[in-house]
Amino acid sequence: MADLGRGNRGVAQLVRNTQTGELVVRKASDPPNRAPPGFPLSTDLEASVTDYLASGFPNEGPRPNIAELLGYSIVRYPSTGPTGCDKISHVTYWKYYNLGQLLSFLTAWSGAGKKTFEIHGFALVARFAHQTLNALAYMYSRGIEHGDLHNRNIFVHLEPGSDLPDFYIGDFDHARVSSTLAKEQHNDNFGSRSDLHELSTNIETLMFYANSCKPAKGEQCPELWNIRDELHQLADYFDAQKGSIRRLAEPGDLIALAQRAMEAEKRYLAKQLRRAGPSPCVPASSTRQPCLWREETLMSNQFEPVVGPWHIARMDLKTYRVLEVEHETYLHTAQLRWNSDSEASCGGPGDDDDDFDAFDQHEAGVYDSGPDEDMRDWRYFRDGGFDFEKDRR
Repeated sequence: MADLGRGNRGVAQLVRNTQTGELVVRKASDPPNRAPPGFPLSTDLEASVTDYLASGFPNEGPRPNIAELLGYSIVRYPSTGPTGCDKISHVTYWKYYNLGQLLSFLTAWSGAGKKTFEIHGFALVARFAHQTLNALAYMYSRGIEHGDLHNRNIFVHLEPGSDLPDFYIGDFDHARVSSTLAKEQHNDNFGSRSDLHELSTNIETLMFYANSCKPAKGEQCPELWNIRDELHQLADYFDAQKGSIRRLAEPGDLIALAQRAMEAEKRYLAKQLRRAGPSPCVPASSTRQPCLWREETLMSNQFEPVVGPWHIARMDLKTYRVLEVEHETYLHTAQLRWNSDSEASCGGPGDDDDDFDAFDQHEAGVYDSGPDEDMRDWRYFRDGGFDFEKDRR
């Protein structure tokens, strides 16, 4: 349906599940990696970390606001070149958070979405602080450091009828385990310094937005500024530690701050609702409509390639409901370009991933597990993935 973003490691796509109709985010490694015959399928780090964290969630009650992993698969691209090497892509499926990244949410807040949230400025900042601090405290209790907690890796979601959005920590591509080996290998950076600095910076940015809201002008919010300051102090403390081992912040340090933020959220939300009443508006960015091609010939090369598998579907253009899905699975067309001058075998020094070029056969932007997709149950990561408990010891 859409490209949500591209990075050094892959592409994030918005897709629709052909069975349930729900919107889902799919992340795929791009370009695909060469897979020599007999090459063992490696585990995706981000999916493994997320699954490990989810395995410790409480059965009842609120759960930490960590991006939800829905599934994981490995897609093989059969070789058509002289080396005989297949390529593989690691593909993960995630819950779709309808207000996008924190960065795009801030852009909307300062623009078209300003009227939606301006009456809840300080309450919104307090909710952000208490939800992200709780999530970070849980991660530290499980021995996981995020390592890349900037405003593109925190996601925002607004449930229908809610006055405030929820905030989720995601994108664990740079996560690390607090094992002795990890501390020795990353003695300059490992610990809480990066996470705490990034989180305090995000709180500070949100506070400036909240201060610009009409109901907030002239008001003071010492609780939230104090939380920001204490996060800075914690980060500076870990930064100043000498020696080769830096520990994660104690979960209790962050839980106490999260509790104070939650109490501030309740006070400010009640105060602002009494003054202005709830806002019924939902930002336009919370809804998505698919990009459709009425004919296969219109899928020109101007569209960037998107990792499959894809199925061509017939849809109701009024409701965007999937009516029928063809059984044939499309990955890439025959427009594969291989480096004919390469004398290296798979993975050798002359093996250039940039020589892979293809355009997808996709129409309605829907996905399903086709015959070429090696689906793995999400419990695979505890059975055959990283042994985080062993690493922590």
